[in-house]
Amino acid sequence: MSSVFLGQVVGTKMLKTVKVCVTSLKLHPVILQYWNTKKVYLAHDEHSLCKEGDMVLIKETRKLSKKKRYTILDIVERMPQTQMESSTHVGQKVLQP
Repeated sequence: MSSVFLGQVVGTKMLKTVKVCVTSLKLHPVILQYWNTKKVYLAHDEHSLCKEGDMVLIKETRKLSKKKRYTILDIVERMPQTQMESSTHVGQKVLQP
């Protein structure tokens, strides 16, 4: 059975690869206290559609490289575009006051 996780994209600097941080809730067996654990997975993004901050579903697949074993199944929620990103174009310098 293949695993499906919900996580947030934290890095997009690699070609066709994104870093996805998956947070899960664990229960300590003795003191019965919950805590959050985070794990970062490398996932394949064929068309480079993901941006940092997007919530995505990743699915386990065959081994694609040394560390990459997941692929992007769906983009659940997109990060809203900031005013700075929408007003600049590729190759255009950003003037700061």
